[in-house]
Amino acid sequence: MKLGKKIKILVIALTLVTLFNCSSVRADQYDGHAVLGFDGESIAFVGENLVITLYITDVENAIGGVASMQGNLVFDPEYLEYVSGTGATKPYGFRINPANNYIIAGLDTTLSNGITEKTTIMTFVFKPLKDGVTEITLNNAKITDTKYRMSNTVIPKKIMIVS
Repeated sequence: MKLGKKIKILVIALTLVTLFNCSSVRADQYDGHAVLGFDGESIAFVGENLVITLYITDVENAIGGVASMQGNLVFDPEYLEYVSGTGATKPYGFRINPANNYIIAGLDTTLSNGITEKTTIMTFVFKPLKDGVTEITLNNAKITDTKYRMSNTVIPKKIMIVS
């Protein structure tokens, strides 16, 4: 093999090793995590508005705090009717799209004040429809800090509805 080919192979090999090592360091260094959960009454009455809030808490290893979040609000429409949703105030902007599988999306609009402590990010109003036990949760939750995607845990909210 000619010297030129050997040098090219060596350069490619070193580049791959360097990229692999950098990726490993990033995964180990930036292992951010946060918890998403719901607050509100655990007992609701048929026909009376139920207010539930979605929060982020227990933020760990986040570069600049939690800067963005998205997911799908999930609830049983036989038990709960969605009435409205309001997002947190500046510098955070959170919205919900009821027409598209209740997608929630939001971010720190300044990219400088990421969430680092328990923060309410959305408030929802539901109308309970019938007696029973139901749950509100978030599917497909994704959160990021200012640079990387973070892992998360979602804590659903169980609700008993009575007449």
